[in-house]
Amino acid sequence: MENARDDIEALDDLELDAPAPVADAHAPAHAAKRARREAPTDEERRQMHASFNDRISYLCKMAALVVALVSLATIALGQELPQFVLMGLCLSVALLAIAMLQDHASAQTITASIHQGYARMIIEALKAFLIGIVEGITEWLPISSTGHMILVDEFVKLQVSDEFLALFLVVIQLGAIMAVLILYFHKLNPFSPKKDAVEKKSTWRLWGMVAIGCIPAAVIGLLFDDLVNEYFYNKVTVAAMLILYGVVFIVLERRNRRRLREAEAALEAPRGRHARVSYGDVFDEAEASLFKITDVDEIDWKTALGIGCFQVLAIIPGTSRSGATIIGGMLAAARARRPPTFTFFLAIPIMFGWGLVKCIKFFAAGIAMTSTEIMVLVVGIVTAFAMSVVAIKFLMGYIKKNDFTAFGWYRIVVGVLVLGYFVFESMGMLP
Repeated sequence: MENARDDIEALDDLELDAPAPVADAHAPAHAAKRARREAPTDEERRQMHASFNDRISYLCKMAALVVALVSLATIALGQELPQFVLMGLCLSVALLAIAMLQDHASAQTITASIHQGYARMIIEALKAFLIGIVEGITEWLPISSTGHMILVDEFVKLQVSDEFLALFLVVIQLGAIMAVLILYFHKLNPFSPKKDAVEKKSTWRLWGMVAIGCIPAAVIGLLFDDLVNEYFYNKVTVAAMLILYGVVFIVLERRNRRRLREAEAALEAPRGRHARVSYGDVFDEAEASLFKITDVDEIDWKTALGIGCFQVLAIIPGTSRSGATIIGGMLAAARARRPPTFTFFLAIPIMFGWGLVKCIKFFAAGIAMTSTEIMVLVVGIVTAFAMSVVAIKFLMGYIKKNDFTAFGWYRIVVGVLVLGYFVFESMGMLP
């Protein structure tokens, strides 16, 4: 036993004196890989989130500066685009507000400087103001209001219940509808004393075409509303639809330009001594020869139903209700600058009905609004109304001299950015 113990001790001494094993050259790389595989701690997550918010805040500040400079530059260049300038300045204010909210230090300062009982209400009202600006601008432009609302919610999240948020994103559109009713009140009022019998009959006929156009969306919306909310309200769908319909806009406008050039060439070609002499603008004549419908009052029930079928596509986020109906009007051989007007009218019963359905579901569930939620709803509706007035006037002025190609490229760029954001988020590269 003594000898055995001595041998063990000798062996231990030998192991202690033995040289250390040679370090693996790839050990640092393996260690780095193991570190990446390990989940970050809560503190690391908070730091990543703060850093990400700071970057978003910085980008929003720079974007606000660029938008403001571009808006003011139109004035310096003598361009008469007051609606564009107003929208640009409002967008700059919204971007600055987003930057402030994303800046954690600023948010803490604001909260600390306001009485604690009203801090949350004021912050949520500011968020509703931002969302109202986005809703009012994007509702009538063919760029998808719902898609932009989903994207805004990724960065400006309302601290409200999920049930109220679903209600808010729909009911806020009532502000946009009120803008249409006020701007086109005389056109839509069949009881106006300033109209004669023929004009009143034409107004009733217009409402009839609107009712026909709403049938497809009303049926499909009621049947598949919950299904669409469950499977399609996500960033991937929004990005895909933004890109898809952006491409459609560009293709259709290029086709229309090619057809117009061919029609102009045909009108300008000599046809002998008995050829008709044109005293008007060749472009106007070519346009009139290509498009069957040149005014909203000329829309028949087949065209209204066809445009209404295209409106069904708008139940998928990212499509744009106005964009889908404008495309439907263009394919129905309507004049490019006229479909938006019918689009505005077509939205009235659809959006009122959709808002009513959401309200019924909300209150039927026995849910009551808090004071903060009531303020959020009021601020959102009022802001959406004001910005809708500006957006409608801008769009109707813009398309008198331009087509929808710019909106198509905008959709593609935004769609690619959203898709890239989703890819980075899914890879865990974003907090």
